[in-house]
Amino acid sequence: MTQAQSLNEAYKRWKNASNGEAENLLSLLVKSLEKLALSICWRKIPDLRSEFPWVVNEATWRAISGEGKFGGKSQFSVWFYRIVVNECNRLLKRTQKLRETTVGLDDIPLFGKSKTDRGDALQGVLQGIGWPDQTLIALKAEGWSTREIAGMLDTSEAAVKMRWSRLKGRLRDAG
Repeated sequence: MTQAQSLNEAYKRWKNASNGEAENLLSLLVKSLEKLALSICWRKIPDLRSEFPWVVNEATWRAISGEGKFGGKSQFSVWFYRIVVNECNRLLKRTQKLRETTVGLDDIPLFGKSKTDRGDALQGVLQGIGWPDQTLIALKAEGWSTREIAGMLDTSEAAVKMRWSRLKGRLRDAG
């Protein structure tokens, strides 16, 4: 049985389930969704492996929460495939915008070349993070608001806040 057939079968069983077994069948459906989404990510965005969990979670959430929008004119797996491809395309679009606005570490005034141990530790952390996080730090250092950064990167304010919060934690741990 292919992944698509397995997903379609899991969806049918979940839709026709009684209240008592719906919860167990939902967890099986989610596992099938995640497995198919991951295989699509490997084909569509193989260079962005670190973002696979985000795409898989977002696509799965959209499919489960928007299940009422599924009209049944096609197989459930085809509908879900489109959701995953759209999420991959959104990620590629955001990635392109980030690359266009990337600022180098030397351009970050807040983290200049310091000779102190603390400065060296922070520089080590900064060297270990990817360009999206470097760009976020640079934009914050330049005084951009979370809302402005979210608009520039075509993402939500919540996503920017969460990424910024994680970065601050990493920097705090280093310093």
